[in-house]
Amino acid sequence: MSRMNCTTVVSLLTCFLFLSACNSGGNTGNERGVLFLTLAEDADGDGVEDSQDGCPEDANKTDPGQCGCGEDETDGDQDGVADCVDECPANELKTAAGECGCTEDEDDSDGDGTPDCVDDCPDDAAKTSPGACGCSVEDTDSDSDGIADCVDGCPTDANKTNPGACGCGESDIDTDADGTPDCTDNCPDDALKTEPGACGCGVVDITSNGGASITFNVIFNDPDVAFTEYYEPIQTSLVQASNDWAANLAAPSPVSIEIQVSFINHEVAVATAASMVSVFVRDNGEFRVFEQGVASEIRTGFDPNGDTPDAQVNIDIDTLIKNFWFDPDPAARTAPIPECQFVGEWICFLDAYSILAHEMGHALAYNGMRDPDTGAVGEVGSTFDEQVEVIGGSMFFVGPTAVAVHGSNIPLADPAHLDLATLMNPVIEFGERNEISNLDVAICTDIGLPLAIESNSCASPPALRNIQPTVLGPKPEHRGCLRSNCPHRLKAALKQNPIDATLRLEDFLP
Repeated sequence: MSRMNCTTVVSLLTCFLFLSACNSGGNTGNERGVLFLTLAEDADGDGVEDSQDGCPEDANKTDPGQCGCGEDETDGDQDGVADCVDECPANELKTAAGECGCTEDEDDSDGDGTPDCVDDCPDDAAKTSPGACGCSVEDTDSDSDGIADCVDGCPTDANKTNPGACGCGESDIDTDADGTPDCTDNCPDDALKTEPGACGCGVVDITSNGGASITFNVIFNDPDVAFTEYYEPIQTSLVQASNDWAANLAAPSPVSIEIQVSFINHEVAVATAASMVSVFVRDNGEFRVFEQGVASEIRTGFDPNGDTPDAQVNIDIDTLIKNFWFDPDPAARTAPIPECQFVGEWICFLDAYSILAHEMGHALAYNGMRDPDTGAVGEVGSTFDEQVEVIGGSMFFVGPTAVAVHGSNIPLADPAHLDLATLMNPVIEFGERNEISNLDVAICTDIGLPLAIESNSCASPPALRNIQPTVLGPKPEHRGCLRSNCPHRLKAALKQNPIDATLRLEDFLP
């Protein structure tokens, strides 16, 4: 009888079964056969052997699907895309957020490739934002100036976006910086004029008052009634000097300026003056600007201090008694100033009109508050200060009208005086007669006083002194006379030595 050994290997697990017989005919014999049986492995117990299971460790899946083994294939919005890869798992219409997000459609009404949700011009295929001109209007810039034609007042002029005073195609340049462009300025190089007037461009027209009346009244602060003999000549000269200032100005309505004269002992000044009050005008961003009360009253017609005096003039008693000379006719001003005289002491004379006209200049305009050493201005300044600049360490008045009259910036001797041979120089020499000049009037204009408009004569600017501009810092000796025995020092010298016969007249003459 033959013996058969059957061996079957199916997988990794093998069992040994001991059989009584194993033959092809079904006969049994005494032979024993050995059958090797190998069983299949199923790690996740899902009934699918591992070799056929795409997820052998995931009992819920036999295929990774969209989400991979270990993750459910949940499809919350039933769109056929599993939530694990659906950017919009709650919107069956979208599987990606796109530009509009999951809750909004990606409609593109104008077909420009930008969905309506982010297209600020959803019906204009040429634009996705309104730009300067709005949807449906092109932002064409014909002159390439960076401003679209739809908002460019001069779409073919690259230098202008609005016509201005001169129109498109023509510059609004203002060569003389007078506020009137050259295209309408018939004196484009003359800041004082826009029309030639009687004298032509570049020549100042002397003016006479074309406004309401400006009158001046003088009152005296003399508690001891000690100077009554000077009342009449002071009043005559002071009123005439004030009228000469007013002749250049135009008030909107009649005004009356009250000037109070006081008598004081002053060691330095011959006289001093100012408005009794200052009036706030504006804050210019650098400091708060005030103007003299007298100037404000003339400019506005309103008296800022009511019934009290508008201006104060202080006269040094010693100078008044010894040195003041009163012109018998201050309107004509033709009488000669007397020469120095020796009457036990040398006596020289100062023109009272020149002094008083100078002081009224301070009451009107020349009122500087700048630091005399640095030119700096604090939180408060005057209308005069507003037209002053420190250039190269020196103070200059730079008002456009005054500069046009003078021909250049005007050097200052100190914050309230000119460094020129004019009325408003800080020193008056004995025997000297000064007049109100066109430059003084121009400065009044620059600080805001209204200038009269009538004209019938022409004039040149005042002469320049042959000196350098004032240097800020320690003040040098006065430069009007460089000799040690200058006439303006006579008063101080005689006060110290009233009977000094060695002080000779010729030593004090030019």
